[in-house]
Amino acid sequence: MFSTLMRKKLYLLALMCALCQSASVEANPCKNVSGTLSVWNGHPPSLRISGTADGNIYGVEEAGEGPSPEALPTGLYARILSGENHITATFCLDILKENRRVVYEGTEIRLMRITSYTE
Repeated sequence: MFSTLMRKKLYLLALMCALCQSASVEANPCKNVSGTLSVWNGHPPSLRISGTADGNIYGVEEAGEGPSPEALPTGLYARILSGENHITATFCLDILKENRRVVYEGTEIRLMRITSYTE
């Protein structure tokens, strides 16, 4: 028979395994995309990545009049605010759920967040 302490340890181990499995299922690995982040005037999203190898256009998630705070790395947003309108880099994108898309002039724009980038 298992002692009470042994049962608690087994229960804790099973719980930890379940949490780890759940976390790995929920994790959304970033998609690396090379392209140009540009400021667009007019129809949102106002920040878009185009010129990608896959031919897609990616739009930065917005909140009100600009990008949502968690949608861009701090340094990248500072560069845009300083007037840099085109930044060519490899971006690590957190693509938002499938239903988060915008259609503009027949082109589908996938909404995403940029978690990091390298030039």
